[in-house]
Amino acid sequence: MRAIRLSMRAFGPYLEKQMIDFEMLGDESIFLITGPTGAGKTTIFDAICYALYGRASGSDRDQDSLRSHFAAIDEPTEVEFRFALNNHVYEIIRNPKQQKKKERGEGFTEEPAKAILYEIVNGEKQLLSSRIKDVNESIEEKLGFDYEQFRKMVLIPQGEFRKLISENSKEREAILQKIFRTYFYEKMTEELKAQAKDLESQVKKLEADVNYGLSK
Repeated sequence: MRAIRLSMRAFGPYLEKQMIDFEMLGDESIFLITGPTGAGKTTIFDAICYALYGRASGSDRDQDSLRSHFAAIDEPTEVEFRFALNNHVYEIIRNPKQQKKKERGEGFTEEPAKAILYEIVNGEKQLLSSRIKDVNESIEEKLGFDYEQFRKMVLIPQGEFRKLISENSKEREAILQKIFRTYFYEKMTEELKAQAKDLESQVKKLEADVNYGLSK
């Protein structure tokens, strides 16, 4: 996956709409988001992760806490993320559950969470899905990662790297296997083990036959 553009409004510490153009990085596939404490670095991770999976990038934050505390009631929280994957370009738009003014009368009503997934074809948006469940399933299928795998392998937020290197050996092996796509080597190793076991059985059978012949 290659990030193209991220925009967020009334999200985390950002009240006004913010847009990050990742295409300014050129062909760089790995980059570092850095800055002083409190600058909003983790919010960028949160926004990407929330756009894709509807959840923050850190295990200690949930979607209900992502709306900016500075936003007025009529200022909707929204995240848009455009990315390229396997020669296709997609854009996903998400809104968390939030309050909005009633269209009629006084007071407020709760607007449910929303998710919309588009494919960009010849500069035009083509709707793929507008149901949260369908969008979530489509994202997992296209990326090949579930939420936990994505945030551990693609995004490494502040404070989460220690968790990656301290995972138990089995979980760490599964993560690194996906990163470096070592399935082929694992399959080849298993095949060689099976062949070695078969040859060992044949050798033992031959030894038994030879011993039997010599005992006559």
